[in-house]
Amino acid sequence: MEPSLNLSEMNTLMDIVFLFQSVRDLNVMSQKFLQMLGKIVPYEKAVVFLYQEGRRQCSLCAEVRCGGTMIREYLSTYSQLDYLSWQIFQSQEKVFLESSRIHPEERQNARFYQEFLRKYDIEYRLVLNSRGASGTPLGTVMLFRSRIFADFSPKEVAIMERLHDHFSAGIETSIRFNHLAVQADLAQKVYKTIPDVMVILDGALSVREGNESAERFLLQLESAPARQREFFRTIRNCCQEMKEDGELSGDASGPPDFRQIPLLDGTAKISMIVHPDVQGALSYEFVVIFSREKSPDPDRSLPTVPAAEQIQQRFFQTLRRQYSLTNRELDLIRLALEGMENQKIAETLHISLFTVKSHFQNGYAKLGVKSRQELFLTYMKYLISEQFRQEFDTQTRKDDYLW
Repeated sequence: MEPSLNLSEMNTLMDIVFLFQSVRDLNVMSQKFLQMLGKIVPYEKAVVFLYQEGRRQCSLCAEVRCGGTMIREYLSTYSQLDYLSWQIFQSQEKVFLESSRIHPEERQNARFYQEFLRKYDIEYRLVLNSRGASGTPLGTVMLFRSRIFADFSPKEVAIMERLHDHFSAGIETSIRFNHLAVQADLAQKVYKTIPDVMVILDGALSVREGNESAERFLLQLESAPARQREFFRTIRNCCQEMKEDGELSGDASGPPDFRQIPLLDGTAKISMIVHPDVQGALSYEFVVIFSREKSPDPDRSLPTVPAAEQIQQRFFQTLRRQYSLTNRELDLIRLALEGMENQKIAETLHISLFTVKSHFQNGYAKLGVKSRQELFLTYMKYLISEQFRQEFDTQTRKDDYLW
């Protein structure tokens, strides 16, 4: 039965829904949500936890009158003893009223209630369990009252149930926008520092922008129309094939499509990145990195720059040393960076697809990445830093030699 709300309560409810739709900062959204929620569901203490999928644990997002000590104790020790928390994780239900879930005898014998809740004078809890459209846990809202107040009413429970879908949608949208902002920031840093010719094409395969090396190179191509036509024809044909393959698969959450093709007097590496917007529509963009073959250094007395294979080998040695990756995890990451799909990796290594996904999950957790796209960007950053370091060392040795 829907709760009967007065005009003031309805206005507050509408303001909260608008908050979820308009604010993209999770901390700000959660803090304002708790402040506004207190007008229609009074509480003494309140906290919002977000679920970190990669680490499989909760982290603080916002709190009202809880204090750092209480939150640290709950997250570090007592969350593991909270039986209601276990029920929440196992269930797809939206709202949990503790007094209807936990029997009084269980409260008397449980360490969580005798030590934690008694210490902070908490008698009643109302919990909103937020899950995404796919059923994955997103976060938890906990409201607390002491024994001098009454328990949360059925009307207040119904209000929390009504807010569940809006709150979950707000979290998912904020996470998506934050993820895209991080990607854009990282891509912009790579874009500015990469020394090779780099151009970005939009979904219509038109050049959106290019770095300084690309501007100089494209200016040179204008004096050779045949080479210019060959350059763009080859790139656009490859991009069109990648886009058609991506539309057929329909998986925007999968790894970015990456291909390497011969082009003019060098090699082009093309990555297709798919961005789902808030409505779920997909937009495509293509990052093209063109490397021209360099003529050998005529001065053989100078040291040569190590080959790309040696740089790649050092990259995997760094992963093994700093992140304690196993040989199997390194094998999978090496094949993934070569553009091989999970099924092909399983066939190549003669292991099951489940084992492949398990190794990737463990490897990603150690590296602190969540997808192949983040893994690829990490690898690109390493290559760029190594290339700059080697060029600096080579120029230094050349200066010393001339001196």
